[in-house]
Amino acid sequence: MISKIVLFVLIFIVMIGFNLFIRIKTLNYYKNLVAKRIQFDFWDLLSLDRWQIVKSNYPDHHSLLDQFRTHILFTGSLFIVVVLFVVSMLYFIRFY
Repeated sequence: MISKIVLFVLIFIVMIGFNLFIRIKTLNYYKNLVAKRIQFDFWDLLSLDRWQIVKSNYPDHHSLLDQFRTHILFTGSLFIVVVLFVVSMLYFIRFY
C-alpha cells in the first residue's frame, strides 16, 4: 500500500517537473523570438527543407532558431517518454 502511494506521488512530481520545465524554457525561447519578430509555422519545425527556408529568412538569428527547434523536438520526445513512464507506473500500481 505504501509503495503504491510513493509511486503515485512520484508520478505527480514527474508531471509537475515536466510541466515547469516546458513552460519556463519554451516561454523564454518564445519571448526571444517574438522580440526579434521571427515568425514561422509549426510544420516548419518538422520539415528540414522548410526549416532551412525559415533560417534563410532570418540570417542573423540562426543559432536562436536552431536552439528553439532542438528544444521543441526534444520536449516532444521527452513528452512521449514521460507519458510512457506514467502509463507504466499506473499499470504497475494497478496490477502489483
